[in-house]
Amino acid sequence: MSTWALLEDNTVVNLIEAPSDYVAPDGLVGVQNPVGAIIGGTWAGGVFIPPAPPVLTTAQLVEQANQHQTVIMGGGVSVEIGTQAIECSTDPTSLVLLQGAAALASTDPSMTFNWVASSGPVVLTATQILTMLSGVTVFIQSTFTTLAAVVLAIQAGTITTSAQIDNPPSPVPAWPVNS
Repeated sequence: MSTWALLEDNTVVNLIEAPSDYVAPDGLVGVQNPVGAIIGGTWAGGVFIPPAPPVLTTAQLVEQANQHQTVIMGGGVSVEIGTQAIECSTDPTSLVLLQGAAALASTDPSMTFNWVASSGPVVLTATQILTMLSGVTVFIQSTFTTLAAVVLAIQAGTITTSAQIDNPPSPVPAWPVNS
């Protein structure tokens, strides 16, 4: 058995497994063992050329940027509290719980909290809870800072592809890194 690219007008319309003596149906040309062939790509001069990436509208690019920010924002972050790094979940439920603990810590600085971070259980003081909330908030805000810059670059025509959303060109700030 061999892999075959089926071409119509030099465009790859299908990839199949067939015997080495395969004959393509009328109207199609078969290329055996097509290195680099992708459906939608073209065959030119004995080489397969991948299809051009789709051209996305401004609205589609902005939606992708929003989705990218949501994934990064919800991916967690490591916050330095004293001498230890605590892995903090940043999904919506964890944020609500952290905000509630911080509200209690603000009213009673002598409280301690049994907290289960991504890295395991810890006992935190009120000051440490407030430090954790501050670190998480700075991380989340940095995702919005990058998102705002990416959206402005999309609207200005500077960012035009999904790859540029993932890795924004300078001077747009890079996305913050999850822990």
